[in-house]
Amino acid sequence: MPGDEVHFDHLSSPDLRGYDVLAFQRLWNRNHPEDLIDEDGLYGPQTAARLASAPADGFETGACSGTPPWDAELVATSAPSALPPGARATVVVEVRNTGMETWLPGATFLGTSDPLDRESALYDPASWVSPSRAATVEAETPPGEVGRFAFDVIAPDTQEATLRESFRLVEEGVSWFGPMSIDLEILVSSSAPEPDDSASLAGGCSAGGGTGSAPAALLLLAAAIALRRRR
Repeated sequence: MPGDEVHFDHLSSPDLRGYDVLAFQRLWNRNHPEDLIDEDGLYGPQTAARLASAPADGFETGACSGTPPWDAELVATSAPSALPPGARATVVVEVRNTGMETWLPGATFLGTSDPLDRESALYDPASWVSPSRAATVEAETPPGEVGRFAFDVIAPDTQEATLRESFRLVEEGVSWFGPMSIDLEILVSSSAPEPDDSASLAGGCSAGGGTGSAPAALLLLAAAIALRRRR
């Protein structure tokens, strides 16, 4: 400003105003998960109040330590172990958010890996986001919560083959993260049973069409024996 001999304008580097505020907001949230504030880079009443109560000697957890922003651990998968040619089946992958950032639909995806972004032979145009993105997380998933990814796979019209597919989590435009490989292995065979959509989640791949009718058969047998005894 005219007459202000103490200050000067520096115009030779990018304008990073707001990043300092954003950095403080992220540090505060990392150290106070019970008292989260908006991470918007704007210096408002929320940020001003936390800045006034921030420790003068720095936070216990710094910017380059502690929990990474994007990380995950596999909880369960549900997938058929075998399919007849041309059959469609649903696959569900559940993963716990062990990072610091919240997963959002349309931003956090389950993508093909080994190599990354490969077009999958199990691609289903009706349910996949793209040939290399099987699904996006179904709902907003904060740190500590379990995110659900569901998609269909289609067995190719072939007599017999073993299809293997690998997936990883990806925050689109930011980073791949989580388990190094979430693997599926499906046998395509004309002798395979039709998929059973009632298969439940397990700590690995669960096959459909197994013994779902066994409990009902046992009940019918017990009822027949009881009826004969009454006679």
